[in-house]
Amino acid sequence: MNNADKEKLEEIKSYLRSDENLRKCQPFIDECKRLSEKAKEFDANYRAIYDELSAHVRREEYGVGGETIHRGFYNPSPVTDIVLENSNRGKLLKQMNSKSKPIHKYMFDGLENLILVESFPLHLGYKEAIIRQDEIEKGISFDKSGIQALSECIYHGNQILSYVFCLFSTNESRVVDYTKEKFEYSESGLSDVSIDRFLNSQETPILRQEKYRFKHDTEGYLLQYSTVETHDGVTKKVLWNDNWIDIKIKRKV
Repeated sequence: MNNADKEKLEEIKSYLRSDENLRKCQPFIDECKRLSEKAKEFDANYRAIYDELSAHVRREEYGVGGETIHRGFYNPSPVTDIVLENSNRGKLLKQMNSKSKPIHKYMFDGLENLILVESFPLHLGYKEAIIRQDEIEKGISFDKSGIQALSECIYHGNQILSYVFCLFSTNESRVVDYTKEKFEYSESGLSDVSIDRFLNSQETPILRQEKYRFKHDTEGYLLQYSTVETHDGVTKKVLWNDNWIDIKIKRKV
């Protein structure tokens, strides 16, 4: 690392410790505190919630792939596997046999709501319970050592308006990583997505923000997307909206 790079690194570190960065990050610090309290509330009864939901399971599906994103094939975000490199939601198995190597087991209630998820290998005990109340969906992910993650989704009818996913540290008893996606729609369908990614470091909190715009084809499927704006935690960049990337996944949103 040359002297110029060292100076730049020190400049970034200094900014991340500054009052200006702390003010910008404060709403996300508050959100992490709120969700940390939620995790502590759930800590007393998350296994009982899972067992209660188990009694309502009427159908199961199995998925392969999708290890890198929350919930795999049924990840709530319609675009995570499009805009995030090296991510995919995997696919569903048409049938299980002795050669099948599933990653997720999905369980549905009588209304076809996804209510439970288990991850393989099952002996590690990584599970998720999904609670629905009106247009709000909450997910509690846990393993044998306790709660590992929480999610919150808000819907309007069949359209998702926001999706929050956070990682909870059982050792520190707090949320350490937070992501929120917000979705906007036009007559054609999904038009804009804003993504906030927040590393809840107590010394140097880091907020990264991105905004994407989408185009559709004549049948309503996603056709292309463009990065409109990014903020890497130090510098904000507003980009010209003329670099469109083709979407290879056929998806109607």
